[in-house]
Amino acid sequence: MFRKMFILLLAACGFSTVHVIAQAQLPASMANKVEHLSGLPSRLAAKQLGISTLHGKSVAPGNFGPPGNAQFPKLTDVPVAATSNSEDEPSVVANPVNKQFLVASSHLYPPFNFQQFGVSCVAYASSDGGASWNSGVIMQQLDPSSICSDPVLAYAPDGSRVYMAYMDILVSTTFNILVSHSDDNGLTWSAPVIALQGNPAAYLYDKPWIATHSFDAAQSQFVYVTATQFNFSGPDHIAFSRSADKGLTFNSTSPTLFDSASFPVAVQGSHPAAGPGADVLVAWYNSGPDGALNGGFQIKVAHSADNGATFGAPVVAASETCCELPYGLGPYGFYHIWWTGMFPSTAIDGKGGAHIAYAYSPVDQNLNPGSTHSGDIRYITSTGAPYDAWSAPITVNDDGLPRGHGFPAVAADKDGTVWLSWEDHRLSPDVPAVFPNSSNLYYDTFVARKAPGQNAFFANLRASDKSSMSQFLFVGDYTGIALIPGALYSIWTDRRNRTTILDGNNDVFGSRVISGGGTP
Repeated sequence: MFRKMFILLLAACGFSTVHVIAQAQLPASMANKVEHLSGLPSRLAAKQLGISTLHGKSVAPGNFGPPGNAQFPKLTDVPVAATSNSEDEPSVVANPVNKQFLVASSHLYPPFNFQQFGVSCVAYASSDGGASWNSGVIMQQLDPSSICSDPVLAYAPDGSRVYMAYMDILVSTTFNILVSHSDDNGLTWSAPVIALQGNPAAYLYDKPWIATHSFDAAQSQFVYVTATQFNFSGPDHIAFSRSADKGLTFNSTSPTLFDSASFPVAVQGSHPAAGPGADVLVAWYNSGPDGALNGGFQIKVAHSADNGATFGAPVVAASETCCELPYGLGPYGFYHIWWTGMFPSTAIDGKGGAHIAYAYSPVDQNLNPGSTHSGDIRYITSTGAPYDAWSAPITVNDDGLPRGHGFPAVAADKDGTVWLSWEDHRLSPDVPAVFPNSSNLYYDTFVARKAPGQNAFFANLRASDKSSMSQFLFVGDYTGIALIPGALYSIWTDRRNRTTILDGNNDVFGSRVISGGGTP
């Protein structure tokens, strides 16, 4: 019933097929794997293969509705990118030598029919600790018709260079992972190089992430990139590529491959991290034998002691017997793509301790599709290399409400202090679930801090000043967090000025949170 309701409602709001430049089509064998792609690439692939719904949720292109939004007074949150275009899926990093310099990234696209007009990735720069931001630089692609997706950032530990990894999608079978760098704190950027090169006859790449050695300037020449390798026939893998010359070259055609997942098993959402010395850690989501969006799942990790030249066998860092997040934020998948919140966020502190955050559902969403308890934030830690022993998962959000909590980001300081930020729906009113209303209608960004040696986190703090309205389809697959002196900087997709979930115009906002609690 709800699937039909969504489709009829979208049709009434003007959703229609759009023209895409004719290019080589994805092979039909990819049809059953489209739902395993991350948010924006899954919509592009679905369009290519003529798929209009994923897990009962319409992903057809079209107009989300008129942008006639009520405007709110200016608040202490800072707009990083808030234009008539849509900006979402942000990340942020701070220069480790001078943390007044921040660099952020996001998508940029017209909020209506992005498949027709394309998507760019943009880098934004701040020189005052995130109090203000420039208008941004659009990143270069390999071809004028390429679509960009999934921009993520990392600073070299000596502060001399900042890197962005992002996707180059030719709306065909060529999905590459690129890396560009900036030597002036994000004001200008180099031409990109290929970190992971897709093979039009065999496989494509999705969901990149990038890492450097956070606290060891002696390791500044190393850059690490991971992504999911989706094979047109045969199992999928997590792919790892490294650079030993500050991002000038990568082993783009001969990556290290982890895990082996044949449909319906899915591996996705990899996240590398590197600490002091030569240690490198890669974490990722594995659906387990019951397949994606069914039953439980695992977080797996692999460790390298030689800057990514070789890796030990993967180990299971966390195993959740119940349950996976729903594909769309509940109840009944009313809201934006949500399942990617299970992908791990990973950090290594200055003492070598590793920290991972992810989301899981305490409720079986397949048996309880009307549940609003669409996710809680989980945290695990390992004291040091080889990262083969991990703590039991703990729940970080402290509201105890049947709401959605997802898209966590983790940051770890030199002394072992840990910060988390995430999307949190606890402040939504408790109303009956009648589309489009429910107790997950609004969201905020919350944060939590754990001091060195503590087993638990301090009380959660609200980082956003104004609640945002959930979207019907997409707000991104992640949020961002960066440590700055005496504080952290949290960044998220913001919809405070939206009055309907069908308005596709997203913004990016950020906020500084003082380490002792509260906001400035």
